[in-house]
Amino acid sequence: MRRVIFLTWAVLMGLGCESGTRGDDATGDDTTGTGGSTDTGTDADGDSDGDTDGDTDADADADTDTDTDTDGDSDADADGDSDTGSDTSTGCPDNDSDEWCADLDCNDSDPAVNPGMEEVPSNGLDDDCDGQTDELVDTDTSGGDCAAEAKYVYAISHTKKLYRFNPPDKKLVLVGTVGCKAGLATPYSMSVARDGTAYVLYSNGLSCAGLWKVSTKDASCKGKTAFKCGQSGFAVFGMGFSTNSTTTTDETLYVGKTDGDFKLGKIDLGTYKLTSIGTISGAPEMTGNAAAELWAFFGWSSPTKVVQFDKATGAESNAVETPQLSGTAAFAFAFWGGDFYIFYAPSNNTAIWQLSGGTLTNYVPTTGTEIVGAGVSTCAPLVQ
Repeated sequence: MRRVIFLTWAVLMGLGCESGTRGDDATGDDTTGTGGSTDTGTDADGDSDGDTDGDTDADADADTDTDTDTDGDSDADADGDSDTGSDTSTGCPDNDSDEWCADLDCNDSDPAVNPGMEEVPSNGLDDDCDGQTDELVDTDTSGGDCAAEAKYVYAISHTKKLYRFNPPDKKLVLVGTVGCKAGLATPYSMSVARDGTAYVLYSNGLSCAGLWKVSTKDASCKGKTAFKCGQSGFAVFGMGFSTNSTTTTDETLYVGKTDGDFKLGKIDLGTYKLTSIGTISGAPEMTGNAAAELWAFFGWSSPTKVVQFDKATGAESNAVETPQLSGTAAFAFAFWGGDFYIFYAPSNNTAIWQLSGGTLTNYVPTTGTEIVGAGVSTCAPLVQ
């Protein structure tokens, strides 16, 4: 969720091949003054190669001229690298044409392997070039109804970009841009169901603009739900799924009112009716798990803190204060593998903090974007 409404810009840093041309010759010995040009002149030995003494060195720079490069730098295309193998294009070497430079691509002969890919479980490859092979495992220990996509954390930015976050990887992977037709409204909060559907609340400031369904597989918009804004006085809210008990995979979507008086509630996804449960102490972002727990992060409280909710009353317990986090403009919250992940942006650049066993660590210092919502389903692992 996002506290202050203002226009922002975000730069998403993407590492890829840089292309271009150079307009001058690096060594200055080509007669035309452009990189990769061929020397011209009188050919005294009659072979029309511009070399007058027969030593195949037309530009007299002590190299043998065997290609269109005659200035001695072995760079016929003037792109700053030595031309070897099949590299004759401008830009960095990219032998598999996947738009990742060879020095960053851990397998430059396979376009399905590069730092922009997602790790595929059990295929024997380091798909995402993070130095680990098959680090993703089947984490569903709570039933067989989980979509493959439902086992990870998802985050959504103010600019409608949906990301997948696998905590061991320590990086956000872009799934896509969400294209829900919500006018000028932007994402406010998000939660994810066991079938891999993300429920995204859109808002105009503190005015609800509807609850939308989004695919976590490809970020496609599945449409606006029948949820009616303003029920029980809830305008905007954080939300999280929690199983109904430790012995069932049935789950409920809980919501925490963040405008005016703060309340805990729940939404019946069959009827989209919101029922108020009880009063809470602050504006929460929430997360649940397969242990039937419901937790919240109060990012606008002083000090900020993590608490557990009683789902029947809204009573709070097991509070852990996080005074290192203050002055935030946007925050989000998720449980995964026994730890909590707090997406926290005092400016427009979110950092991801890990709360593990009561210890708070700056887990990912910068993400390059402003995250306003995070969601994780009850399919996520309870322990790593």
